[in-house]
Amino acid sequence: MTGVTSQPSRSVFGAILLKKVDAKWIKIWETKTKAVGLQYSGIADITGDGIKEYLFGTTIGASARHNLDIYEWNKNTFSKISDVLYHKLELLNNKNIGIAVWQRYIADTIL
Repeated sequence: MTGVTSQPSRSVFGAILLKKVDAKWIKIWETKTKAVGLQYSGIADITGDGIKEYLFGTTIGASARHNLDIYEWNKNTFSKISDVLYHKLELLNNKNIGIAVWQRYIADTIL
């Protein structure tokens, strides 16, 4: 079939946080989601409280948006504080760290 593109199949993407206790590694946190790709994974203090948040971005579909889950460290685990749909993501690092996200408006027009 010429001219036909297929949607990538969804897989499970995730992240885990391990803690070494004596000589053993213990899982203390995990997140999983179905997506077609991992778009971003990193840490940054985007709330300005001096504690870094974990940012986990996945691709929803080939031309669809990405989903960014934001987790904060609270009581020895990560808790989701927000999720954002976006087409383009940039971490800003001026005096403060922040996130800029763009949304597709029409065709290749991004706001």
